Amino acid sequence: MNPARRARACHAGALLAVISGIYPATQHPAYGIPGAVSAVILLLVSASYDREARTEAAAARADKRLLPPDARDELERGCCEMWWTSCGFKHEPTCPMTAKSSAA
Repeated sequence: MNPARRARACHAGALLAVISGIYPATQHPAYGIPGAVSAVILLLVSASYDREARTEAAAARADKRLLPPDARDELERGCCEMWWTSCGFKHEPTCPMTAKSSAA
């Protein structure tokens, strides 16, 4: 489950906690406190998930902006071990990507 979905689930849980805390509060105001406290806790948790989702989205946008399309394709395909350890400059002799340019 991704962070945005978790945040929505926490929002729904907070709403349910508030709703379930309203009826006991009609008997005595102090009886509504547990529902309010649990709603606040769920809203704080959902805020952290919202922040995590925004951070992941910003990182994905930055990756798309910073890497040119051909370098992104090459990174997604991967290559031989020597290619990874040499930062994309050298290939193993048996690598099928040897004929192509690999400077990322």
